[in-house]
Amino acid sequence: MANPPHRAADTLFALFHLAMIVVVAGYAVLSLVRGNTWRFLVVAACLAIYYFLVLDVPVRREIARRRNLGRNPPAVRS
Repeated sequence: MANPPHRAADTLFALFHLAMIVVVAGYAVLSLVRGNTWRFLVVAACLAIYYFLVLDVPVRREIARRRNLGRNPPAVRS
């Protein structure tokens, strides 16, 4: 059975943001390798702010959900 539309949208949201974070973090590391420490620090600070503003709450919810699944596994359908 396919995921409902909102689950697909959640997945697309997560994948898009993961890709953007990887690209921006790569850019920050590249700036550091090239010797531009200030640019690295600014980009790293912006990534940290972004994480806490956008991703912190959903990540904590997902961690709690997975912990609960470990304690209470879903019933097996026959």
